[in-house]
Amino acid sequence: MDYFLYAFFIISVIGMRIMPEGNREYISRGHTQCVNGVFVMMVFLSHFKQYITCGPRDELAFSFLKCVGQGMVTTFLFYSGYGIMLSI
Repeated sequence: MDYFLYAFFIISVIGMRIMPEGNREYISRGHTQCVNGVFVMMVFLSHFKQYITCGPRDELAFSFLKCVGQGMVTTFLFYSGYGIMLSI
């Protein structure tokens, strides 16, 4: 599980871009979908851990997901609701 967390973190960091100052598109639907995708993967990993056996290498991922807890779910729901509001 830790390897999934490491790979997810590396892919997320590689895809980051610094936006120029004064950019009015910082909270556009496209950008919030990217953030929502991060939280979807975190929720998926959180549910996936229930179906695998825990080993000594999985402690980092389990403790990270335990600390983040409901924060990732509420953030996912917030960005989903924001995307729906923009599309309406």
